[in-house]
Amino acid sequence: MQQDSDFAAYLAARWPALVRTVVLLGCPRPEAEDVVRDALARCHRGWERERHAGDIDARVHEALLEAVARAAGRRTVWPHPGLGQPQPVLDLVPALDRLTPPVRAALVLEAVAGLEPDQLARLLGTTPGTSPAAGRPGPAEVRDAAAAIDVLAPPIDAVVATARDHRRRELKRIAGATAAVLVLVGLGAWAGTRPPPAPAADRPHVTRAQNLAEVAWWANGVLHLPRVEVELPRVTDLVEVGDGAVIGDEQGDVSWVGDDGEVTRIGHKVPLAPLVASDQHGWAAWVDPGSPGVTRLIVWDLAAGQELAHLDVAAHGPLADQLEDGPHPVAIDGTRLYYAAADGEWSWQLPDGERAGLGIPALLADSHGTRATARGSGVHVEQSTYGISFDVAGTGAQLSPAGEYLLTHQPTADNQVGTPRIYDTRTGDQLWTGLEPGDLAVAASLGPDDEVTYVVAHAADQPQAGEFVRQSFSGPYELRTCHLGERTCFTVTKFPHTGALPVLAH
Repeated sequence: MQQDSDFAAYLAARWPALVRTVVLLGCPRPEAEDVVRDALARCHRGWERERHAGDIDARVHEALLEAVARAAGRRTVWPHPGLGQPQPVLDLVPALDRLTPPVRAALVLEAVAGLEPDQLARLLGTTPGTSPAAGRPGPAEVRDAAAAIDVLAPPIDAVVATARDHRRRELKRIAGATAAVLVLVGLGAWAGTRPPPAPAADRPHVTRAQNLAEVAWWANGVLHLPRVEVELPRVTDLVEVGDGAVIGDEQGDVSWVGDDGEVTRIGHKVPLAPLVASDQHGWAAWVDPGSPGVTRLIVWDLAAGQELAHLDVAAHGPLADQLEDGPHPVAIDGTRLYYAAADGEWSWQLPDGERAGLGIPALLADSHGTRATARGSGVHVEQSTYGISFDVAGTGAQLSPAGEYLLTHQPTADNQVGTPRIYDTRTGDQLWTGLEPGDLAVAASLGPDDEVTYVVAHAADQPQAGEFVRQSFSGPYELRTCHLGERTCFTVTKFPHTGALPVLAH
């Protein structure tokens, strides 16, 4: 899977330097690999987002320093500090021990990890000098000692397993705390513990909080991003980019919500038409109604804060009746934007390259060599990398970020929202979903790796027998994350229904 393969490549390349860094920071050799494994495991979640949106080396070494501090905090003194150390390290350690912790960290991180001064300043909050001085070793001495430390091959599978173990424990802790609150005070009171209403100003109320779901989500007037919660009255469209999100509201306003909760209006779209975005490039796209008779496709560069490109597309043509939501973007895959218009399905090379007609009907999704199109009453899937194609029953299609999984819905007599069905696009096999009898998935979203997140209602809580009526449902909802390969699920949280349907990022 894409996230794990990228993570494994990074781990294989950096593992020796990370272990040597930890040893020279004072960790005994026998414990160093466990400390590095703990640090990397804590970086595994959201790896793709961090890799594309920030300085991944700085993030890893921040986690490394935290892991060293945790390990040191569990002991009064390190046992057998010289055990397993080569002679060059034993010769260097006394000089390193005489340094202050910030100076030692800066020296080791520069010499062994190769971090730049600006990265050291962000990590350490200061820029202690690392040049040789009286009684102080220089970077060359530190590098020579580091090179003498033998390091075994990286335990890639063990690091990923530790990461998932951390995740399970954290989810169980949160689930237990949430359950206790629900039992003690009831759902109504629990809902009242959310931040107070935003002040009467353009700037929404922002609270620092960790989002334990695998995707950004909105419910009951609060947008949940990885590190903050933002009070927003109504969100109808939501795509995650880095640690922020692009949102659409009922009026059609399009806004960028940064990782600090700052909201910036960036455009206007046709209210029912979808938003799409590229986490890799930091681009977002939507259809602006424009002037009468003109439908304009807008591509926005979020980092630059300006329009990257635009294209006027056909709103009237032979296929107009097949576009329920009108012309709309379908996906950004690499540097190509796929879109549907009244004159067909198109691929557009960004920012200002050629357009190419796809010659296919009803494109639903496109990601990393996997393409889903509507065919009859079902979905047709083509996976070019593995050279297979297959058809499944269902309406709509969502592909995982790396294109390995397809999610579609099958409406039933008692659930017109549709029951999610998930398929492996590399084999065509239908997969376990993590949903049980009586579960009603109000929303579903495929995340990185093999993760899927649901907003689940329960049949026993329906307001009336028969067809599930979303608008009158009174909750509670369950936010649930499942791992398809392991066939495991965890309840992230539960929350009441207060009118508007929850929204998961896609």
